[in-house]
Amino acid sequence: MSSPMTTSSDVAYRDVQYPRTPIVLGLLSIAGVAVAVGAVYGTVGTLLTAILGLALLGATAQRARLVVEVTGSAVRVGPAHIEWAWVRRVEVLEGAAMRAALTTDAHPLDHIDIRRSTAGLRLWLADPSDPHRCWVTSVADPAALRSTLRSLDLPGVDHDA
Repeated sequence: MSSPMTTSSDVAYRDVQYPRTPIVLGLLSIAGVAVAVGAVYGTVGTLLTAILGLALLGATAQRARLVVEVTGSAVRVGPAHIEWAWVRRVEVLEGAAMRAALTTDAHPLDHIDIRRSTAGLRLWLADPSDPHRCWVTSVADPAALRSTLRSLDLPGVDHDA
């Protein structure tokens, strides 16, 4: 399932998602710690604490991001990727369909990687060596993804998009 890295010109659809709640909680935590340190060490302590906290939060957010890329040859979800030859069916999920994919339709053998759950992409796999029956991931712009998948016109892939 490994393929060479794609260049940015090969990417037909790219979506980068950051987890919102941990970032907001991290900012509130940094503010609280900076105020507490400021009471003991003054303004310099407050500034150093805030700078260190923001750097740590930025590095954490960068590691926690989810990048979804669709090319003419493969789909990449974070560090995982699969070539279109091993995909049987593609579905763009919105609203109730996405909620069902994450609850009632979910299976222990699903590869689920989400940051937001309002819309998503489900890839049903035809790869006998892959332990997952399907991949489910969140996407920010389902209309753009649907249009990209239609424009790629992938042979052998059933499009329910």
